[in-house]
Amino acid sequence: MEDYTALVAKGPAAYIKALADIGWFEHSQHTIEEIAAQVLRYEDNNHFVLALSQLSFDAEGFESGAEYAKVLYDMAALAGIKLTSVELDFNFSEEADTLTGTVTTENDSYWLEFENLVGWFDPELVDFMNDEVLDGEGVEGRIFDLPAIDQFTQFVFVPRGLYEKAVENGLIPEDADYFISGMME
Repeated sequence: MEDYTALVAKGPAAYIKALADIGWFEHSQHTIEEIAAQVLRYEDNNHFVLALSQLSFDAEGFESGAEYAKVLYDMAALAGIKLTSVELDFNFSEEADTLTGTVTTENDSYWLEFENLVGWFDPELVDFMNDEVLDGEGVEGRIFDLPAIDQFTQFVFVPRGLYEKAVENGLIPEDADYFISGMME
């Protein structure tokens, strides 16, 4: 967290240069101009990491299969995968809500099963996409969450090594609760 705080304190140009230095723009779906324009919009330098977001949504209100299906389609689009169908069954129960179903691509089908859902986005969906679908489809990149702000969740799709390099170089806070932790202080 200290590396990120130190880097963003240097301003937008230093942040953009550090992204370029690690090769971020060779893999990002956003150009250097798009990210630079977004970074310049932030009044608080601590928000620079949010300019990297390629997918963002309100994590509250996941109480049916439709919300999860939309996110699955959005994540697949980020990864350049075409989903041919998503068939999900969301069941409410006194013990635990469950989500089961099949995600089908042009190449294969993947079974998912989540239990103990609570009406918020379940981060296991990211693990499912990375470990099952993207791995099964032979996709190099992975979906990573950026620090959440308020109840919104943010994601980026890049190769694992690049994401790790971004964290090591202070471009992405190590603490997934970076913004939440800052509010508690």
